[in-house]
Parts: sequence; structure tokens; C-alpha cells
Amino acid sequence: MSVDVKSAVSDEYKSPPEDEQGLALRHDWTPEEESRAKRKLDFIIMPLLTLGFFCLQLDRGNISNAITDNMLEDIGITQNQFNVGQQLLSLGIVLFEIPSNMILYRVGPGKWLTLQLFLFGTVSTFQAWQNSYGSYIASRFLLGMTESGFIPGGLWTLSTWYTRKETAKRVMFFYFGNQFGQASSKLLAYGILHMRGVGGKAGWFWLFVLMGIFTITSGIILGLFLPDSFKKPYSTFIPKRSLFTERELHILRTRVLLDDPMKGKKKKRIGLPAFKKAVKLATFTWVRTLC
Repeated sequence: MSVDVKSAVSDEYKSPPEDEQGLALRHDWTPEEESRAKRKLDFIIMPLLTLGFFCLQLDRGNISNAITDNMLEDIGITQNQFNVGQQLLSLGIVLFEIPSNMILYRVGPGKWLTLQLFLFGTVSTFQAWQNSYGSYIASRFLLGMTESGFIPGGLWTLSTWYTRKETAKRVMFFYFGNQFGQASSKLLAYGILHMRGVGGKAGWFWLFVLMGIFTITSGIILGLFLPDSFKKPYSTFIPKRSLFTERELHILRTRVLLDDPMKGKKKKRIGLPAFKKAVKLATFTWVRTLC
């Protein structure tokens, strides 16, 4: 038997993908049904994740606008001390990137990404009350710690709801939140910094407060509308109400599993050995990059 014949026989009798109940998956919907379900998914998932990325960029970058309003002089730090705080922000991100994604994998993106927005929005807000070098470096480290893992978490969330071909386009839209945040932060800061003197406070005080409150408000929006997964298609704050109909869930889930059957496999527990392996790989990558 030739190789071509063997391949043909293998493909003919190849088992189709199965769901967790062992039932064969098949395409049993019309193109119109799929388009409607996908549009609804886009309308729910994409704006929320992009909003989260937008908030992250605002809170991470507003410090560069704050220093134009005499922030360094107001809290009594030098340029070198300011640079140390920026490095501590990066350190917080690096140290907690892996633990953050392990938590997301365990509890689900709906809960964890929502909580992250609340956390780094709160830290960003309380940066307004920093009044010394110690409070400055503490707030920068905490901001990096609470922001860590949000970007890869958002990317992983996209990969669970879309096919591989569709994910690439959605990633581009997701990163639009980052670009839009960079483009608009200076315009927003220009207006907010003119509030210097309101309530006897500096302009940078209001910059941190208003942008932090915006992030916390965005966290409420994610909590109301961002679903966890196909198994838990409801939001964090409304746990009993599915955001999709049973038919829509069937279409969305089946099409993803037909594209990549591995996404239907039961989650493996991430234990200490896996954590050590990830840390070792990350350390090796950083050493190779720096050297």
C-alpha cells in the first residue's frame, strides 16, 4: 500500500473531535447563525479587553505627564530617585507575571482581569497622596505588581473564544487599546493638569485621582459584562445570567473545538514543578537577553 493510500485511509477513519462528554462534534449551524453569534461575541469581548488595556496604559504612563507639573519637587525626590521607581515598576511586573497568569488560569479571566483593574486602579488613585521617596517607590512597585499578567491574560482570553485565524485580527484590535492610551493620555493630562489649585491640590494630584477612578469604573464594567469561559458564560457581578443563549454557546464553542480540539481538554493543575520550570525558563531568557 502506497503512502498516499495509507494517508487516505487514515483520514477516512480518523475520529472527529469530541467534547468532554465524548460526543462527536459536528458543524450543524448556518453561516448566518455563526455570523450573528460571532458579532455578539465581538461586541462583548473585544471592547472590554481593549478598555482594560487602555486603562493599563493610562495608569502606567501618567507618571510621565505628572512630572511636568512639578511632581518631583512637590514630593521631594530627585531625577535619579524617580528612575529607581520606574525600575521597581518593571521589577513588580517581572516578579508577578507568572503568578498572575497562574491565578487567571485557575479562577478564570472574568474574575481575575476584573479584580486586576480594581487593584491597579486603586493603586493609581492613591499615588495622588504620595509625599516622600518611600511612598513613591512603594506605589510604583505595587502598580507593577497589580498590572502584571494583564496583557498575556487578555491574549489568552482571546485564544479561548476565537479560532486561531480569528485570534490574530482580534489581537491587533486588543493592542489598539494600548496605542489609543498612549495617544490620548497627553491630551487628557493637558486638561487635567490645569486643575492645579482646585481644592488646594496640585494638578498631578487630580491626574492620578481622575485616571484611577476611571480605571476602577472600567473594572465595574468588566465585572458586569466579561464572561469567564464557555463553561461559565456569565460575568463576575451577575453570576446567574448567561450572556449568550444555549444555541450561541454551542456554535461558538464547537467552532473553536473543531479548529483546535486541544482547547476542549480538561485543564491540568499547575503545580510547583510547572511553576519552577516557568521561572527557570523566564530567568534563562532574561539572562540571555541582558548578556
